Amino acid sequence: PPPHTHTHIHPYQPMSRVVRRASEEDVPMMVSVVNWAYRGKAGKDGWTGEMHLIEGERINEDRLRPLLAVDHYLFFVLELDDVIVGVIKLDFNSEKNEVEFGMFAVDPDHQGKRVGSDLLKKAVEVSKERNYEFAIMWVVSVRQDIIAWYTKKWQFELTDETVPFPPASAGAGVPKSEVAPDGLEFVVLRRKL
Repeated sequence: PPPHTHTHIHPYQPMSRVVRRASEEDVPMMVSVVNWAYRGKAGKDGWTGEMHLIEGERINEDRLRPLLAVDHYLFFVLELDDVIVGVIKLDFNSEKNEVEFGMFAVDPDHQGKRVGSDLLKKAVEVSKERNYEFAIMWVVSVRQDIIAWYTKKWQFELTDETVPFPPASAGAGVPKSEVAPDGLEFVVLRRKL
């Protein structure tokens, strides 16, 4: 009989992987990635998704576009073969000597592929280069899995600070009443840079 042969199926490996500053023309794809990450993509809810907690879009182009021009914000995207698959916003607060890492999102089809890790590394690197001492993140308090990931893998510590979920008029979605009858809140995570 012929010798046993193995057929190896190699997963797609992107030709290029780039983390760069976001620009105005990136806004439509950034909006898609953020909404997919937080609200699901064609019924697929990545591990960071909040579809079960919050309904409505997370962001839209009209709300995101002006944020790119805010001088204390810096947005980065991660591209695989020229397609944006991840986003992070840095909000520099010189008075508190801290940087908030926010609007952190990875396309559910690309989660588990170091996209988020590479974006967080870039956020930490840029924050250190600018001599900031602390980084903070806001996480929905009921998402213990995400809090655990940031505390175990990224050395964030859970503080006793909380921030209320924004009102519906802010356009970030609305907590589902059957899940959170009293609404939702964020906990603040903090780490030394």
